[in-house]
Amino acid sequence: MKKALILITLLLACDFRLLDDQTAALVNKEPISLEEVRNNIHFMTLYARNLKGRELVDAHLDLLIEKKLFAQEGRRLGFEQTPLVRQVTDWAERDQMIKALYRDEVYNKAKPTEEEVRAAFFRGREQVQVRHLFARSEVEALRLKEELDRGVPFAALAARTFRDSTLARSGGDLGFVGYDDIDEKLAEVAFALPKGEISPPVRSRYGWHILRVENRRQQIFNSEAEYGQKREAVAADLTRAMQKKMAGAYVDRMMSALDVRMINATFNTLASRVRETVLNAGRMIPDYQPMLGGTELLQVNDGVSGHGKEVLVIWKGGQMTLGDFMKQVESLPVSERPRIDTPGHLRFDIGKLVMRELLLKEAKQRNLDKDPMVQEGVRKWREEYLFATLWQRVRDTITVSSAEEEAYFAAHQGRYREFLQHRPQGVLPPDSLDAAPGLQNQVREELLGEKTDQVYKNMAAELLGRAKIRRNEEMLAALAQEFPRGGQRIDMMGLPNK
Repeated sequence: MKKALILITLLLACDFRLLDDQTAALVNKEPISLEEVRNNIHFMTLYARNLKGRELVDAHLDLLIEKKLFAQEGRRLGFEQTPLVRQVTDWAERDQMIKALYRDEVYNKAKPTEEEVRAAFFRGREQVQVRHLFARSEVEALRLKEELDRGVPFAALAARTFRDSTLARSGGDLGFVGYDDIDEKLAEVAFALPKGEISPPVRSRYGWHILRVENRRQQIFNSEAEYGQKREAVAADLTRAMQKKMAGAYVDRMMSALDVRMINATFNTLASRVRETVLNAGRMIPDYQPMLGGTELLQVNDGVSGHGKEVLVIWKGGQMTLGDFMKQVESLPVSERPRIDTPGHLRFDIGKLVMRELLLKEAKQRNLDKDPMVQEGVRKWREEYLFATLWQRVRDTITVSSAEEEAYFAAHQGRYREFLQHRPQGVLPPDSLDAAPGLQNQVREELLGEKTDQVYKNMAAELLGRAKIRRNEEMLAALAQEFPRGGQRIDMMGLPNK
């Protein structure tokens, strides 16, 4: 008896040692971190939105505990080896390694100084009146600049180059614009350009531009008190801008050093097969998801099967064949696959895929797969899909019978007065499910929804009943102090939204 008590004491001691100052709770000896709870509060503000303080923290922790229990049950049932979970886990590891690389090379280095934050605040209060000329190529832009240098009026060139009648008549006048109202590269030049001077050709994401600043104005009130009130928001915006710029520069350096090039002949083969099998076949490709789905992917794969060894992209020390590309696409979640609605989108997204492969290679060389944050990110994705897989299997078993529909309708007729008002008079009694169009479907959906909610609650209660859960009460109380007024939404970079 004494030995048993000693053993129990030791086991409890081990559990409590795991409850360190970074752990919110242990669920069957698996930790939920405080940061996980904190992020859940930030990113899921619609959940438990009327709560604050400890009630808010407990509500989000309860949700995380339930999801972990479902994931553990899914693992116990062997769902970890299903193709979907394995695919998502592999993709998540690659994605998290690339994010870790960006973290080391970009995000940890993007730290604006106080002088930069202050300058950004006052710059945001300034507006410039700017004219511009647009050209599709650098050669065309240089030709326009030469004409301006020879004395050709800005307005005359604008009338000749702009198809837009308003810009043609106004001499390319954009009016007064703020720094954030125009393309970042144009803004950098326009706000540094002295009044009346003409810029050299500037490249934006749309093409090439020549700018002339006509006037400047600034809001009157720029007090220190106002700066103090808005400093954090300005710093967050500036940090995002720095991160974006540094990330772009990092990728550009890598791609340029490796001399990445796409082979047009192979790309045209791919684009033509996409057009034949998907676009010209009359398939509806929604604007919000013009990616290769399962059926389309198989058809395109069949269409290019004889071209698998042809090189699609080449760079120093490596290449990607058309066959390699199709395998890569197949391994991606549908939402991450290249867009196929236009050849331009397809070409751009192929470039992004190659970029990710090169970033992944660099991340592997740095052994970032061993990084604790990478492993934690992979774990979260795996658990998310274990939870989803298990719950989908359970949902697929939930059905409603005709007798259940009739009983539910009889008990809740008051909900369906609007349906019953439109029934054909004198044909069917008002207590029949066939009394009005769509009535039976509505009843079935609502009944199925209620049954599904109840099944989830019952399953969660069963898992909770046999689980061993320990909460770090001290740390949870401290976390609650961060949310006296409820959750504050933050963006994907971890910065507070305005």
